[in-house]
Amino acid sequence: MIKSYPPSSRLANGLAVLRGLSFFALLSVAIFFFGLWLIPAAILLKRASFLKWMCRVYLGIAHPMFGIRFEVQGRENLSGRNTVLVSNHQSWIDITTMMLHVRYPSFLAKKEIESWPYFGGAMKVLNCVFVDRNDRRSRGDVALQVKQKLAAGADFCIFPEGTRSIDGKLQEFAGGAFRIAIDAEALITPIVIDETWWILNKKGFKLFPGTVRVRILPPIDTALPENRNYKELAPRVRALMEDTLTGMRREPGASGFAS
Repeated sequence: MIKSYPPSSRLANGLAVLRGLSFFALLSVAIFFFGLWLIPAAILLKRASFLKWMCRVYLGIAHPMFGIRFEVQGRENLSGRNTVLVSNHQSWIDITTMMLHVRYPSFLAKKEIESWPYFGGAMKVLNCVFVDRNDRRSRGDVALQVKQKLAAGADFCIFPEGTRSIDGKLQEFAGGAFRIAIDAEALITPIVIDETWWILNKKGFKLFPGTVRVRILPPIDTALPENRNYKELAPRVRALMEDTLTGMRREPGASGFAS
């Protein structure tokens, strides 16, 4: 167990750098290998299952190989109805955590990614919705797409902080994600993730072994009148998630780095 962050030991830091570089090297090899045949096949045949299988195979190997473990509570709060998963964001690992250990969601992505070779096409197959941040008038179209894809069986994940937290503290929430969810009359399921900020911090490539801790909170129905005001809903959900995060850090087994 690492007793402080960042760890002071040169050996621990050196091993973390080696582990991180190896993790991303393995990811690059996997993308190159699968990109030669599976990604084009998935795009041509419009089979999201091909891409999901690829990610699950890679992550199912990579996570345990590099000492990344998971402890998830609250799966009973995932109803049969498709949902917008609203999560805090500490690390790139948050995305892989959602894919393997919560639900495999679609994501809102920047409009620019839509034109990227391979990745843009793959994200379309995975039902991702592309958002033009410079065009506020497109919000209604984005909400309509989200509503249609939810009805067709997709879940969505939104990180309302907008960027990863460098120190594990919960940042302010942007209201846009909640406006989209409300316009789509979607079910919102808050997700709280902790420990990933030090396991793979946004600054650099150091990767430390550790346990990702996840709490899935009860869903909130935005179709109900009391949940229709995004200016009230966003801070309410943030307060709920912050209370949950504070409680998680008092539990046995928590690192306590961000206490």
